Amino acid sequence: MKSTLFSFFLCSLLFLSLGSAVYAADKKNAGKDMYASAPSFAKKRIKSADSFIASGKYKSAWNALGADDSDYIIAKKVDVCTQFFANTEAHTSFAFKDLKKGEQLNEVRLNPGKLDFQAYDVEQVVHQYEISNGESARTYYALGTYYYEVLLLFGDRWTKDEAEIRTLARDNLKKAVDAGFYDAKVAQRYANLRMEEGMYEDAAAYYAKSLELDDSNANALYNYALSLMSLGKYDEGIEPALKAAAAYKDNREFQLDAYVLVAEAYMCLQNFPQAEKELLRLKTEFPDSYLPDMKLGDIYAAENDIAKASEAYLNSFKKNPRNLQWFYQTLGMYVHSGCTQEAVSLCTDAIHAFEGTASVRGYLYTFLANVYIEAKDFEQAVPAIDSAEKCFDAAGITNLKESLEQMRNACRK
Repeated sequence: MKSTLFSFFLCSLLFLSLGSAVYAADKKNAGKDMYASAPSFAKKRIKSADSFIASGKYKSAWNALGADDSDYIIAKKVDVCTQFFANTEAHTSFAFKDLKKGEQLNEVRLNPGKLDFQAYDVEQVVHQYEISNGESARTYYALGTYYYEVLLLFGDRWTKDEAEIRTLARDNLKKAVDAGFYDAKVAQRYANLRMEEGMYEDAAAYYAKSLELDDSNANALYNYALSLMSLGKYDEGIEPALKAAAAYKDNREFQLDAYVLVAEAYMCLQNFPQAEKELLRLKTEFPDSYLPDMKLGDIYAAENDIAKASEAYLNSFKKNPRNLQWFYQTLGMYVHSGCTQEAVSLCTDAIHAFEGTASVRGYLYTFLANVYIEAKDFEQAVPAIDSAEKCFDAAGITNLKESLEQMRNACRK
């Protein structure tokens, strides 16, 4: 049973870790001035725009950039359009505002009022420029950044379908990075897209490029660790995961995710004592979180200590009873590993733990009935189904009666 259980958890570890940190908002352009090599006339206008941006004068920044007579200017305009708009019409027309003292851009976007729109179709602008001047690292950047922002803001609610937008963002961001016109955020964005596509080697390489320019970016560190672990490089993933945890000092939820990633790396390396040590520390440091107990259960199951695994799983479920699907899958893993009686005990203990919560008990009784049905112990399954129905009735849940009757029919066959 030990090898069966360990294989089950090894397959599920990374999936459970892939979470909200991946697409957390980019905080800044970091690492280098991409516009340092611009021609002097463009650099002067970009410098003026940056000065206005620093004081929240976004309409003035837009006006300072002037005509589209340089690919550097076009790239900078895309920055202003995508980062500092007050209102937008499908990201083909933008309204900008010079903020007053105390105004915040996000608040203005919620209630923009009457503003003048400036038509700026980035696709068309870049296309016209490239007809006369050819493609460049700056036009790749402009398109890649534009499509990435469209993807985040509109998804499949735009003039192109989501898959096409994603491809255009990915391909142009890669060209920009490979041509040398990028900062930490640009490389990270390309890596994010490759991560989502499951291209972990490419993702890891470009997270590394991003971190060369900004080694304090928590999101890039977390995803770099995750990409390495997805390649089976668990030992290499530990250091960036620890750095991510430290960088997430102001975000306890993400910090916990990063620390759990460290523990999972040790688990995948079968260094269970070190993984257990990490998780016991997290259990103390994050007493309200269900994750440390869940992962401790995985360790004990992999070590074939089912009693300790069940105790940890129950503690985890008590902290997060909404995690019903995970609990059901855990019971299924017990059954398929030949531990039916242990599954019955775990589910029964959970039912007792939620004495006053009819809805949760209803679902747990259905889980218990399924365990019995799987074991072909129909005599025990029927009372569990009846108990589930009583609990659902008490909780006012009426849409499961047909499913419960189907379970009873399965017991009669």
